[in-house]
Amino acid sequence: MVSPVILTFLVDGPLNTMLNLPDGTPAYYTDTPPDYEEYPTTKVHRFDNGTETLFATIEWRGCYGSNGFSADGPCMEIHGKKMKVEEWVVPCGGTQSRSCKFQEGGLDYEWKGGKGKTMELYTGSQTVVAILRPKKTGLLKKERKAHIEIDVSDTHADKTRLIDDIVVSCIIMREEDERRKTYGMQLGPLGSGSSGASMYAQASSRYGLGGGMMGVGGGGGF
Repeated sequence: MVSPVILTFLVDGPLNTMLNLPDGTPAYYTDTPPDYEEYPTTKVHRFDNGTETLFATIEWRGCYGSNGFSADGPCMEIHGKKMKVEEWVVPCGGTQSRSCKFQEGGLDYEWKGGKGKTMELYTGSQTVVAILRPKKTGLLKKERKAHIEIDVSDTHADKTRLIDDIVVSCIIMREEDERRKTYGMQLGPLGSGSSGASMYAQASSRYGLGGGMMGVGGGGGF
């Protein structure tokens, strides 16, 4: 993919959607089957020259379980490395802040709130390398789907891996934002928090809308 890269969420919810390039070519997709016996797991795939690669999974334990909320925290695997989500996307700025950071290639990248509901990704040198823009609806203006604008230097040591990381961090942030609005939770990136009594039922309803690559899982998010 040539910079700048624009990836548009075909379906607004982050858990079962496709991210397309401006010409409509699929670049990534997420798949979260509605499995209520186990904790739901989101798989993140990349398309590259006709090849499909599964490079990340997110187990939402700590979110939805048969006994309601669990404080264990969600786990993930990305590029073969397993860890808790909060160990990879590290919250910063307090529990009410949407800011968080991750590392790639020995460098720090931090998401910070921008104008409106946008999120901007900064390098350690405070260069903006990505912007997550929310969907826009209106009577007078054409609807704009949520999308990510990415501008990574072609000289970056592993450009594809960094874009993978940006996509996964956006999925986590958008899911957290959805949980905040749906369940009234106060937390850092998908860590501990408090939930309503009907949390599991609401989660089942969300996942029950679909499954597989093009199912409509998740709500409005960003």
